[in-house]
This record gives sequence, structure tokens and C-alpha cells, in this order.
Amino acid sequence: MTNFIIRKAQESDAEKILTYVNEITTETDFLGRHPLDPLPEAESEKRLIKEAEENGIWLLAFAGEKVVGFLAFNRATRIKKRHCAGFGMSVKKAYWSKGIGTALMEEMLKQASKMPGLEKIELSVFADNVRAIALYKKFGFIEEGIERKAYLSDGVYHDEVHMALFLKQ
Repeated sequence: MTNFIIRKAQESDAEKILTYVNEITTETDFLGRHPLDPLPEAESEKRLIKEAEENGIWLLAFAGEKVVGFLAFNRATRIKKRHCAGFGMSVKKAYWSKGIGTALMEEMLKQASKMPGLEKIELSVFADNVRAIALYKKFGFIEEGIERKAYLSDGVYHDEVHMALFLKQ
């Protein structure tokens, strides 16, 4: 069992997050980001972390001092969509199947359930990422639709599954 901690991202974590994002894009093809896509500047990342304090939940998983997982949850800011939020998450490949994804999801849902007026949490996932889809289904997410040929990577198209969890039925 891997020892890890989950905590909210802080502005001082900006460089660590950018390093992490740069590393994970080379580990799996299940991300919408390509390794050649430019990363934001650290100051821009700090602004996003600060904004998430009001409209979101940014969580980091640490093994020692190293970021091994990241979840970015952002509530919609438009009035007609304020009942919705979306998120994306990733875990370093060396830490897959160690409970980090589950821990990130549990903490996110615990915090999200306290947000007044939030009714729906949305996500998108590569259709062939069966491990992630199984994790989301474990937490009650349902499939809402499939976007065909949503991504093109090295000449291969990937469909994207849109999923949602309804907090209020």
C-alpha cells in the first residue's frame, strides 16, 4: 500500500502542478492534452488555483513531496449553469490501482455536496479508458452520451464518453 495524502491545492503548488502535468502527458494517451501543448505560466496557474477557492475544488495527492494525483473541479459561473460543475483528474501511472483516484473522488464529492445549489457533476472520459469509467460508475456517475472522434492522437481517433452524477434527484 502506498502512503499518500490528499489536500487542497495552494498557490505555492503552481510549479509542482505544472511539473506533474508535464510528466503525466507522456505516460498515457487518455488525456486531452498532448505533450507538445504549451503549459500555462506559473503565475497563470496561481490565478486558477486562487479562482478555484471560490468556484471549485482543486485537490492534490502527494506521496512524500511528489504530486502523484490531481483533481480540478470547477463550478460553472454562468447563471443558467450554476447548478452544474465539471472536473478532470489524473494519477501518475506508477500509482495506478493504489486508491489515489478513489481518495480524490471521495474528497471532491464530500466537499461538492456542501455547495448550495449544486445539483450535477459532469465529466468527460476517453471511451477506451475502462478503468476510469469503472471508477466513475462506482461513485454513481451515469453515461449521458458519446462524442465520436473527439480526439485524434497519432492517427488514431478516440471517442469521448460524457458522464454525470446527479446530487439531487
